[in-house]
Amino acid sequence: MFNSGQNGAYTIDGQGDGQADPAIITPDADYAISGAGGPAQNLGAFSGTLHMPPFISLIEPVPEINQMGLPEITIDTKANVKFKWEGSSNGYVKITISGSDSSVECIARDDGELTVPASVMSGLTLGQVSFFNIVNLERTTYGTMSGPGLVNPQVSSMMTTMVNAKAP
Repeated sequence: MFNSGQNGAYTIDGQGDGQADPAIITPDADYAISGAGGPAQNLGAFSGTLHMPPFISLIEPVPEINQMGLPEITIDTKANVKFKWEGSSNGYVKITISGSDSSVECIARDDGELTVPASVMSGLTLGQVSFFNIVNLERTTYGTMSGPGLVNPQVSSMMTTMVNAKAP
């Protein structure tokens, strides 16, 4: 449904911000998207597709459960750090490592692996408490959409996973 309160966004029920409840999402599946449009907005019927990739999960460095019951990895900021994740898509993965007063952000093809060079890691300072050091993997994929009246339509999905980080 058209949701005029969201600057022209279409939503499942005409309410909210266009996000879908994760409970209704099936990973690694194709979705067809369609709508009748809205004559008042000069939009005709539209359709599109989006492949929802597999859920993303970090497999290297191997997460361990810390004292607070949260996943945590060990990162040496003086060495190359290899990140491996499960699943892949036609999109990209953004890895953000946030420390006590600095952060590193890398964007890579979503092929399951990225090594962050020591020269980049050396600019990162991890705090003494791992709870405040965050590694976030964000997977974004893009679909297609077309129809009369649509200008620069965008269909995407974003999945994230997060772990805490500590120095060796």
